[in-house]
Amino acid sequence: MFYDANGKRVRTKKEILDANGNLREGCSIIPKGAVYESHLFDVKNKHFKSKAFTREVKEIYTKLMNQYVKEESQKLSVFQPGGVYLATKKIGKNNPKAAEIRADNAARQEWNRTVDVALAEGVVEETVMEIKNREITDKVALSVTENGKQSELLRAILAAAIRFLTEYVRKIHMPPKPKLKIDIEEFRQMQRVKEKLDKQVVLIQHTENVELPKLEENLQDIKGLFKGKEKKAAQDKIDQCKKRLSGQKDQLKKIVRESGYVTVKSFMENYDRAYGIVAEYQRELKLWEQQTGMGKEDTKQEMSVQKESVRAKLKKNVQLVKEREQGKKVVQKKDRGAI
Repeated sequence: MFYDANGKRVRTKKEILDANGNLREGCSIIPKGAVYESHLFDVKNKHFKSKAFTREVKEIYTKLMNQYVKEESQKLSVFQPGGVYLATKKIGKNNPKAAEIRADNAARQEWNRTVDVALAEGVVEETVMEIKNREITDKVALSVTENGKQSELLRAILAAAIRFLTEYVRKIHMPPKPKLKIDIEEFRQMQRVKEKLDKQVVLIQHTENVELPKLEENLQDIKGLFKGKEKKAAQDKIDQCKKRLSGQKDQLKKIVRESGYVTVKSFMENYDRAYGIVAEYQRELKLWEQQTGMGKEDTKQEMSVQKESVRAKLKKNVQLVKEREQGKKVVQKKDRGAI
C-alpha cells in the first residue's frame, strides 16, 4: 500500500518517489502482509442497551445505597416486574400530564394495597397473579387494541379489578362451602341402574299380582268331568306365567351385574349410602346458602374437582360381599361331596 504525504492512498510507487528514486518526506509504504488499518474500539455490545443491564445496574446501586441506611424500614428496593404489584410512574418537572399520571399512580397504589390485604389474609400469590393477569393484563391489552391508550379506561379496569379481588378476599371468610364427597356422575349412573330395577320390579309385581292370580282364577272356574283339555291349557298358561316371572326376577341380578356389582344386595348397599351422602350434601348446601346469602347461580359447583369414587369408597364392602358369597359356594360344594 502506498500513501502520499497527506495520508491518501495512491496507485503506484512512482507517485511517492522523488527524481532520484527516494521516498519523499511524509510518504509511506506498507509492505504486503502487514496491517494497514486498525480500530481502537470493538463492535458495540447490545447488552449495555438492554433492559436486563438496566435492571442489573439498578440492583447494584440500590444495594450500595442500602449499605449506608441504618433503619431496615428506610431501605430502598428495586421494583420486580412480572409480579403481583403494579409499578408507578415518575412525574417529571413541568410534565403537562402530571395530573393524569398522578391519578394513574393512585389507582395502581390502591391495587397494591389490596394485594397486600389479600396476601395477609392468606390468599396464595399464584391466585393473586392469576387474577391480575385475567382482570388487568388481558383486559388492558384488549382495551389498547380496540381503543388505544386511554388513562380513563385504565383506571376503570383497575377499579373493577380491585373490586373483584376485594370480593374474593371477602368470600374467604365465609363458612366453607360444602363439598360433594362422591363422583356425581357415578351416582347418576347408579340412579339409572336403580330406575331399571324399579321398572323391572313394577313388571314383576304386575305379573305376580295381576296376571298370575287371574290365570289361577280362570283355572278354578273350569269345572266338569269333560273339561280336561281346558284345564290342561289353563295350567300350561299358569306354568308359562310362572316361568316368565322367574325370568323377570333373574333379570334383577343381570341388571346389577352389568354395572359391576355381584348381587342386588351389594348394589343397594352402595346406592343407599351414596344416596345418603348426596342428601346430606344438599341439606348442608341449602344451609350454607342461607348463612351466606349466596344464590343458586353463585353456588354452581364443578363436580369434576376433588371427586371421590363411590366404588372406591365402598370397595371394601363390595369385596367382603364377594368373598362371603364365594365362601358359601365352597361350603356347599364340600357338603355335597360329604353326602
